[in-house]
Amino acid sequence: MAEVWQGGQARILVVDDDERARELLMEVLGRRGHGVSLASDGQKALTLLEEKVSFYDLVITDLNMPRMDGLELLQRIRERSFPVEVILLTSSPGHGMVTRARELGAFAVLSKPCDLEELGCAVESALARLASWKGPAVTEQEVRSDENAVRRPSGSRDGSLLCGSGAGPADQAG
Repeated sequence: MAEVWQGGQARILVVDDDERARELLMEVLGRRGHGVSLASDGQKALTLLEEKVSFYDLVITDLNMPRMDGLELLQRIRERSFPVEVILLTSSPGHGMVTRARELGAFAVLSKPCDLEELGCAVESALARLASWKGPAVTEQEVRSDENAVRRPSGSRDGSLLCGSGAGPADQAG
């Protein structure tokens, strides 16, 4: 179902129906030392979150996906009070969508493709805010002990496809 990359700074769930985008995010976040799980749609992501309520620190999700889109996933995460921050990625960040994401408590909405520096800044800021009320991030030992398969990405790719100039932290978008 999901694949985990051994890491130690934080546990991040990446949700996107595009396999290449998931793999690229796993590569980039893994290089930063984070443990990464992958889900191909919002429903699969919600199942993973329900199985391990306090396991994940951050969810990075695409907006447009089959079965359950990113906004619906964000809404369900908030309804269930999962202790995670959420970053939305979208190729069409309309004002109404950004406003709705902010109302639902998204940490940031980033445009696709996004640059790696912007994504890294959003991830680190989200994790810092999370740490202020959740406590320190997980250890590498905790990530290794997860029952999901541990996987390392093959080859290295340029991460420039990821995200672009986006709306930034959702609480600052307008």
